[in-house]
Amino acid sequence: MSRSCLAMRYEALVLREAKYSDDLDLHVFHEEWLTFAQDSLDNGFYTIASKAFANALVHIHPSHLDSTNSTLKKNKVNDIRGLQTLAKSLSAQRSVQTQSAEYMKRKTSGVSEKCNLHSEKPKLPANLMFRLGIKTRDTQKLLLSRKRNLEEV
Repeated sequence: MSRSCLAMRYEALVLREAKYSDDLDLHVFHEEWLTFAQDSLDNGFYTIASKAFANALVHIHPSHLDSTNSTLKKNKVNDIRGLQTLAKSLSAQRSVQTQSAEYMKRKTSGVSEKCNLHSEKPKLPANLMFRLGIKTRDTQKLLLSRKRNLEEV
């Protein structure tokens, strides 16, 4: 499921909740929020899942928390809060700030590795490197010339 599809689905639920909060046929119940939140969490959309879990908690009707099923419902609320916390932590791990911090850490370690590689071999000034290149080329030409002279003899 794509991010835009989930975002549109979330917006539709919020709009439906705002517009039809009094109409029982169109009211968004906590089970629907919970299903949507679980789908979002399973598909990796942690921020949306966190918001949906919060809405699911808000929409648990007080009559659901009656004294006969109180322990069962409190466990359900705790489960939803746990899933919401999980979604928030997973969302934080993939936030832009976290990703940029990881990138900077990789970049600085890469720079230090490059510095270590370059520090092993001293870098010569450009004019010395040019002269060394000319000497190497002249030496190769001299060896090639001697080899040809030996072949002629």
